Amino acid sequence: MKNQLTTLALNLLLSERFAHRLDFAVCMKNAVDAEHEFTPMAELFREHLFTHIDRCVENPNCSSRKILFYLADFWMTHFRTPVRFMAAA
Repeated sequence: MKNQLTTLALNLLLSERFAHRLDFAVCMKNAVDAEHEFTPMAELFREHLFTHIDRCVENPNCSSRKILFYLADFWMTHFRTPVRFMAAA
């Protein structure tokens, strides 16, 4: 699902309860960590994304709020392992 990470980011930003934000953050981190074959650039970007996720969990009105969704979208576009389906014969 292409929009999974972005949907989780929006839910994290909109949630009023700390426990819910923490759950969404864990789901986001698990989705990113489920990828394999990180390039050095993807590894740096991953660390940057996790920093913003943690900031938004602690304070959803922080400055990271503005960038978190765009970081999640960028990850899904540029670093996510493409899913390949085999054609049914």
